[in-house]
Amino acid sequence: MKINKEYLKDTFNHEQNLIINDDGKNILVAGCAHKGITNILSVGENICNEFFDYVIGGFHLFNPVSKKYEDNELITSIGFELNKRKTKYYTCHCTGTNAFKILKETLKDKINYLSAGTTIEL
Repeated sequence: MKINKEYLKDTFNHEQNLIINDDGKNILVAGCAHKGITNILSVGENICNEFFDYVIGGFHLFNPVSKKYEDNELITSIGFELNKRKTKYYTCHCTGTNAFKILKETLKDKINYLSAGTTIEL
């Protein structure tokens, strides 16, 4: 990020997430969770004063440019944190298939991978 001809670390303060309450269901749509999906969930839960029924979005555990994943231990710990909730997760793109497989080991049927064109009924 460049401000006044100086490059600074991007804080991702511009990143937005969407909270939907529809027919009593709380849904969080996270684009590409640069600030961390567990951090985003915590902030959203504080706003709603409830847990989310569904979370949809990328978890930013894979960098397509460098082709590198976050550390397996970190991915596993994220899975344990997500599993504390009754939430159903739909993840995609920047989560990466290898990270998804690690998360799936912990979350079982609570997580699914979305590909382009996939439709889901909530």
